[in-house]
Amino acid sequence: MGREVSRTEPSLCARRRAAKKEAERVLRSKLRLMHNQTLNKNGVLKDSKKADAWKEYEIALVKIREEVV
Repeated sequence: MGREVSRTEPSLCARRRAAKKEAERVLRSKLRLMHNQTLNKNGVLKDSKKADAWKEYEIALVKIREEVV
């Protein structure tokens, strides 16, 4: 049996997962999508608000990937 380790802070993976979930939640709220609707980029170029929301989401994902502790 392995030893149990109590963490004082969440792991890097857990922090990234939480940050990605939060970025997705913000994107869904800006696009006014329900949680059960899929995220796709169809028609993004036609609407500047949708395009801006997707750009912010992609920037957030890049920042999450580059996070180093």
